[in-house]
Amino acid sequence: MDFRSSLQISDDRKVEIVLKLLESSRSQIMTWHNQAYVATTASLGLVFLVTKVWMSASPETLAGLLACEVAITAFAVLTQFYLRSARDNYNGNEENKLKCEYALRLKDENAYFDGARFYWAESGEKDRGMPFRDMPVLRWAHAIASFLSGVICLIAFLSPKM
Repeated sequence: MDFRSSLQISDDRKVEIVLKLLESSRSQIMTWHNQAYVATTASLGLVFLVTKVWMSASPETLAGLLACEVAITAFAVLTQFYLRSARDNYNGNEENKLKCEYALRLKDENAYFDGARFYWAESGEKDRGMPFRDMPVLRWAHAIASFLSGVICLIAFLSPKM
């Protein structure tokens, strides 16, 4: 497939288009980032609710334990899939944002300021966008909390009743 265009666009119009693309990419990054926190928080709330319901159940049956463990596992797995999708979408939008920054020469030295870059970047970091540092923390925290909730339910089932 040939993607060459015969469309003639002025430089000013190209800059306007790139700025809109940059704005759109940044907006999508923030949306995915915020939704990852919302999804993780909601899922943890559901995991803790299932754990609380199980802990207050009387009598605790094997079928109830299995239902509890399946619910916790389902919330954990679905949230991990969602967080992976959020990371992938974040990375894709970050790549688009980086292309816009390059087109506008925001990381080039002397393009906007004498002896400096508009966006500071070390020599090896010029090709990378903003890191996705807090999402791995969300993924690990959610996985650990889900696992511990499952273990708590199992311990509650196995412990002698008073």
